[in-house]
Amino acid sequence: MNINIQFNPDRTTTIDGMMTFGSTDGGQLVLDFKASEQNVDILPFTATCRVQALRDGNVYITQLAHPSVKRNLREFDGRYITVTRRDDGSLRPNFKPVVMGPDFNIAAYASEVANELLWALSSLVAK
Repeated sequence: MNINIQFNPDRTTTIDGMMTFGSTDGGQLVLDFKASEQNVDILPFTATCRVQALRDGNVYITQLAHPSVKRNLREFDGRYITVTRRDDGSLRPNFKPVVMGPDFNIAAYASEVANELLWALSSLVAK
C-alpha cells in the first residue's frame, strides 16, 4: 500500500507515529524522528543538513559541511571605505554602501573617498 504525502509547511504531517514533518512559527522546516530502539541516548546537536524525501518513503539526511569563511584583516575602517590586507600582503580598498538620496553630491562624495584613501594609504604604506 503506497501512501502519497503532499508536504505542506502550514500543517504538521506524521507518518506511522515515527516521523513528523512540520514547520516552526519562524518558517523553518522541521523533521522529527521517534526512536524505535529502547534505551538509546543521543546527545543533542545542531547541523545544517540536506534532506531528501524519496517517492518510496525513504528519507535521507546528509550533513552539509560548513563553508569556511576567511576574512581578511581590516587595516583601515573609515566612513566611506575600508582597507583590508590579503595573505600576500597586498592592500585592498573596499567601498562601503552609498546612500544616494536627493541631496547626494557626487563631487563631495568623490573628494571624501579620495581623502580617506590618501589617509589610509599614507598610514599603511609607512608601516
